Amino acid sequence: MTTSLSIIIPVYNGERYLDQLFGTLSTQGIFEPETRIPVELILIDDGSTDGSAGIIRSYMERYPGVIRCHHQENAGQAAARNKGIDMARMKYVYMMDQDDILVPDMLIPMTLRLEQDGSDMIRFGFREVPSSEMSEVAANLLALGEIHTRIVRGRDYIRMTDYLSGETTIWTTVVRRDFLNRNAIRFDPSIRMIDDYLFNMHMFLVDPRVSVCDNCGIIYINYPESDCHNLEKGHVWSRRPSFALLSDRIWDILEDGGKYVARDKDIDEWLEKVKSSYLVQYWFLAIRWMPDNRDVFENELTHEAGRGMLRPRSGFPFRLKPFTPAWAGFRLVWAGMKHPSLMRMLLSGRSAVKKLTGR
Repeated sequence: MTTSLSIIIPVYNGERYLDQLFGTLSTQGIFEPETRIPVELILIDDGSTDGSAGIIRSYMERYPGVIRCHHQENAGQAAARNKGIDMARMKYVYMMDQDDILVPDMLIPMTLRLEQDGSDMIRFGFREVPSSEMSEVAANLLALGEIHTRIVRGRDYIRMTDYLSGETTIWTTVVRRDFLNRNAIRFDPSIRMIDDYLFNMHMFLVDPRVSVCDNCGIIYINYPESDCHNLEKGHVWSRRPSFALLSDRIWDILEDGGKYVARDKDIDEWLEKVKSSYLVQYWFLAIRWMPDNRDVFENELTHEAGRGMLRPRSGFPFRLKPFTPAWAGFRLVWAGMKHPSLMRMLLSGRSAVKKLTGR
């Protein structure tokens, strides 16, 4: 198949971002009458209730033949991305969010370099800026510059990034579509946040050939109200199950001895640590923000203890300053995970505190 690119973007109530999105896409030259490689733009409208559909329609009329749009009931970002991958027709796939900004003339050169290297994917850098600085940064973006890459295997990439530390994003990757299909790699729709991290695990654990580029290719805008940065209690509580689900999926990886060929003793220890850390966060939030009905947690506790997930084999999975409140809280939960009877005492104690304080 000739070098070509599918750009996949989930859209959910993106009315305020879409003009900015099409503006940054226009800096990639994909709307020109003739492009260096064939490009298609796939938008998945994930049940938007604002004016997103109308704005998308107007751009489809402006750029006929380039944009494809699928409208669906709200199913979450992971399901929307999966739909985009299934719809894609080009050799390579790139996925980004509706509110990010691309470095000018980045995507096509990255794709051509990936083709030249003969790798399964190319990973590039990003810069994170607060939304308050977005306009200034966008106005002063420099072109990508000359691309240099080094080629590594997936297992080596895991180690060189300190075991995927900070590698929780998919929008720094252009990847071969047949690599995803051949290895049945998709996002898990049941995980409503941090789904990128699990997706990346699946990719690198099958030991792909990776082109690593240090150039910054995208600007990640930190909006305080965004899904990842919204710290409002109810919002965080609604995302809490994702921590347990991610831990559960890593459990499945550890039990699969054939597909994930990059696994070895060190990587298995890392997987154990990640599994335990997300489970600690799950229970930490359970105790800190427990609803009035404790039966939910009694059922969860019984289920998880029965599967052995509350008896981690790794050491304490966090690097925290000793004797701080966070250190004490997570240490207490860690002890409760290893001894389910103590976890029940923690839940009972928190329930009593809620009754006394009303918090």
